Amino acid sequence: MIFCLDMDTFFVSVERIYQPELTGKPVVIGGDPANPRKGVVAAASYEIRKYGVHSGMPIYEAKQKCPEAIFVKPNFGRYQKYSKLVHQILRRYVPVLEQASIDEFYFDLTGCEKLYGNLFNFVTKLKTFINKQLKLPCSIGMGTNKHIAKVASKLAKPNRLMFIEKGSEQDFLAPYEIKYIQGIGAKTQDLLISRGIKTIGQLSAIPEKRIAHLLGKSGSHLLAKALGLGSVTFHSEDQRKSVSH
Repeated sequence: MIFCLDMDTFFVSVERIYQPELTGKPVVIGGDPANPRKGVVAAASYEIRKYGVHSGMPIYEAKQKCPEAIFVKPNFGRYQKYSKLVHQILRRYVPVLEQASIDEFYFDLTGCEKLYGNLFNFVTKLKTFINKQLKLPCSIGMGTNKHIAKVASKLAKPNRLMFIEKGSEQDFLAPYEIKYIQGIGAKTQDLLISRGIKTIGQLSAIPEKRIAHLLGKSGSHLLAKALGLGSVTFHSEDQRKSVSH
């Protein structure tokens, strides 16, 4: 029962708390609004992504793709503040927590059914609580390991939940593009596609010796992920020894 909670367009969502007029607008976080030809996109709202704008894109290119884009200078102090608030909420309710980045958290609720009852219902309430308390949307994925939970959280976006049942991991992953596997960068993706390997299912069907010859040491690791395997180890703060009433 491992979960991945991923905040939805986190930087944009935080800015909308301070500037509600940005809600529903094509927003880019990054660069200098006075000189949009400098810098890169740090975050892009869902409204602007349909124009092909994405994180890491040069600001001038984002401006070309969507002339009506609203550019907002990043305020990382605000983002750190709200990241800590999300962390504080999760620490109240989950026994094992790992913060993977400013807007992504893994937590383990294995064995917590006696405390919280149905975990699907509990996590739904937790998600709603974060949204109401902080006015921030998030998506949550659940699986038997961190890799599956991570993929599920990405596919659940925006603002939804996705739970993958034990034993269905490989079938769940099979139809999706190989880009959903962590560790497959642009170069590896291009190499695999050039060999006709476009989906995770196609990758999982390759013999281990062949994938190791093709990708070296990382090949076996990526193959294991394609088969639905992943880490269940948490690099967390001191684990809580008890949970009070």
